[in-house]
Amino acid sequence: MDHFTKSVLESGLQAKDIIQVSMDGPSVNWKFYGELKKKVNNDYGTTLINIGSCGFHVVHNSFKRGMDATGWQVSSFLSSLYYLFKDAPARREDFVTISGSTLMPLKFVAHRWLENVPVCQRALMLWDSVADYVKATEDGRVNRPKTKSYEVVKECLKDPCFVAKSLMRRFIKSDILQDATDEQLVKIKVADQKIHVNHKRVDVGFASEKLKGTGSCKPSEKQVMEFRMESKTFLIQLLEKMLEKCPVSYSLVRHVSCLNPVKMASNKEACSVKFKKVLRLLVNAERVKEEECDTLLQQFAMFLDSIPVFGSERFANFQSAEDRVDTLFFECLANESYKSLLSVVKLILILSHGQATVERGFSVNKEVEVENLKENILVAQRIVCDHVNSVGGVLKVELSKPLLLSVKMSRQRCKKYLDQEREKKKTEQERSRRKCVLEEIEEVKKKEEEN
Repeated sequence: MDHFTKSVLESGLQAKDIIQVSMDGPSVNWKFYGELKKKVNNDYGTTLINIGSCGFHVVHNSFKRGMDATGWQVSSFLSSLYYLFKDAPARREDFVTISGSTLMPLKFVAHRWLENVPVCQRALMLWDSVADYVKATEDGRVNRPKTKSYEVVKECLKDPCFVAKSLMRRFIKSDILQDATDEQLVKIKVADQKIHVNHKRVDVGFASEKLKGTGSCKPSEKQVMEFRMESKTFLIQLLEKMLEKCPVSYSLVRHVSCLNPVKMASNKEACSVKFKKVLRLLVNAERVKEEECDTLLQQFAMFLDSIPVFGSERFANFQSAEDRVDTLFFECLANESYKSLLSVVKLILILSHGQATVERGFSVNKEVEVENLKENILVAQRIVCDHVNSVGGVLKVELSKPLLLSVKMSRQRCKKYLDQEREKKKTEQERSRRKCVLEEIEEVKKKEEEN
């Protein structure tokens, strides 16, 4: 909080205009958010908008909680399977010789369940090959690994239901879900036995209905029933965690769907109702004045009526994976008659759920990192990268006179910097030697006083 205050609140930025703090979601972040919200309210009289933490982290942790509740060893198996053959060329060669497969397990990341789909798929593909390898080690045809990873993999292969434990579906009665609204869905008590289907009807997925065993190891009726009950336990814990933490549990998140282009083209009345609720929430957060709401509602209604003018197909066929919603609204709301509405749309589109870009696996820092790269060089490269992106590419960078002069003098600045670093290091060494001498003198004085 002290660092944030010094670097942001006291930096000259318009701190009163802070709308939201985006975060991953651990307790320390929520503690920071609470203190910041209190400070911003006391110092600037404004309120931060809260739409929850990063949705990715919520789902990751929900899967982990569900898996822990069942006692299944899926994560241990996937992790052990990877490390069993990692950095073990002789073991990999034995595996290829026995199974004939050149594919190897992929790395499992326990805190990122959403990114482990390829890992699970690869493990399922290698299941029979791994079983053949383990059988060969037990028969003495190849060397038997003396590692914990091997023991975990061997034990999991004995479970006739293990393969199915990565393929789940739902367990709640369909009539409960069929007519439920968004608000009702997030308030469902998933642990309530009254809304559960019979354990024989727990949907564990098409592929899991035919449980697969290893060799002659087939599941009994009792094992199948236990598996279905454990599947339900998994789903209950997963959904409880998700509904407790996910952003959709916040009213603002549910109602901003009024800006969904497809819904705006197909259901204007519902969008109008939701936009009115969004305005009420923004008024409570002191981001919109109450006397402005009538004008905003009027402009929103006008905009919905004007969708055919902008192109109904453009809205009805909007693809979130390909089209940009911000570009669409900025083009269509450019008219002066929508000026107030555009400011509210901007505010809503700025809101973020967290580290979505980073959690998809891409990191700019990781891309530019090389051996012996110091912090100041990494920062300089990021500054250059950000500037190139901001102007639209390398070819659009303006080669101004100050820039050319700066490049021309770069060698001299580098030499001067290195000289300064050497002097600084020399000074530190002298200070350190002087400190050691003084400490020795103090120690001698203490000994003389004791004598």
